[in-house]
Amino acid sequence: MGVKTTPDTVTVGDPFILVVRVKVKPGYTVEFPQMPDSTDGTPTKIALVGQPLLERPPNDSLEFRATYKLTAWDVGVQPIPLTDVHIVGPQGTGFLPLRASVFVRSVLPADTSLHLPKAPRSRFPVHKTNWWPLIILAIAAALAELLWWIYKRWRARRNAPRDPYVVAMEEFKRVEALQLASKGEPERHAVLMSEAMRVYLAARVESAHISNTPRQLAANVLGAGLADERVRIIMENAELLKFARATSTPDDAMRVGREARAIVELVHEQLKPKADEAKAA
Repeated sequence: MGVKTTPDTVTVGDPFILVVRVKVKPGYTVEFPQMPDSTDGTPTKIALVGQPLLERPPNDSLEFRATYKLTAWDVGVQPIPLTDVHIVGPQGTGFLPLRASVFVRSVLPADTSLHLPKAPRSRFPVHKTNWWPLIILAIAAALAELLWWIYKRWRARRNAPRDPYVVAMEEFKRVEALQLASKGEPERHAVLMSEAMRVYLAARVESAHISNTPRQLAANVLGAGLADERVRIIMENAELLKFARATSTPDDAMRVGREARAIVELVHEQLKPKADEAKAA
């Protein structure tokens, strides 16, 4: 076995190379040692740089070679802390002690009185940060988010579907406030009041649809067990007023309006038990 250190004299922190060569008989192999583990906190004066380079012999050679790149961190003669080399053969495993060292010279002058300490560094500069712009920006962003949330709630509430009964009552009041019967338009009063009733029934009765003809709508409402025969009379009368240009007296128009309102209130009362049952379920 041969051991060679290149260079044999270094300074602190300089890398150097350690080459270990072992020549064995046929049938034997070599296992080179590793550097001791320093993860347990034990300080080491020699450190391994990277992984050792292990060279296997060619077929016609029995020489094994390992190259270690090391650095030293203390001055003086420093032994390299490598364990024994293992020789593995047919009769078992043998050991070869590996003894190697390197001389680490100091870069300081011999006379320590000539050592000049470095000048003290200036204090670490501390820059004060003005946080107020960031605070104002964060408050503005939070306020904008709050306003956007309020706007979305308001828009959702505004676009939410209204109760058909409330809509029908408002439409009845609006038409009655026009006083069309007393102004010479009784037919229009009857038609508008009938239309408000038709829209309500189409919204609340599952079998009735806004696309139904007046007769179909009346049949569907009555078939669902709601309202009474007045809804059929009102629908047929509205059909004649709209499409056959029939005429109506103010008293008849007012009566149609009252019955249309009565039909809506009747259906609203008839549907209340079903709504209460659904809510309870």
